[in-house]
Amino acid sequence: MKARTGAKADNLMKLVIFGCKFFRIAPEEMCQGLVTRFGPVLLYIVQERKQISGDMFCGMILQSIGCSAKTSDVNWDVVNYQYREEEEMARTLKKRSSERQIPVKGPSMKILHITDIHVDPEYKTGANAVCD
Repeated sequence: MKARTGAKADNLMKLVIFGCKFFRIAPEEMCQGLVTRFGPVLLYIVQERKQISGDMFCGMILQSIGCSAKTSDVNWDVVNYQYREEEEMARTLKKRSSERQIPVKGPSMKILHITDIHVDPEYKTGANAVCD
């Protein structure tokens, strides 16, 4: 992978834009914007995660054209250490709310529903999530 051999980021981005257009991964007018927005993030991942092979990268990024990731190495925990104070506040609020809970008889169930997962590099904690 050229990203690990010291190739210039600008040249890699141009190559990815060409590939995006050539293989019709996205409409031509979107390729430039997608690569400009997410290219630096993907480049960082490839440079920092040495165990990612070309097949794994294809499976993570190009699922829409038939690539699939066949390893658990792509399941990462994401921790944002910048917001420790908010985490502490959340724990305090959770503790207070658990003190007021009504006892429930019988088994309980926890449900986690996650949808529309995507990266927004411009998101700020607490910002309005309304998109144009």
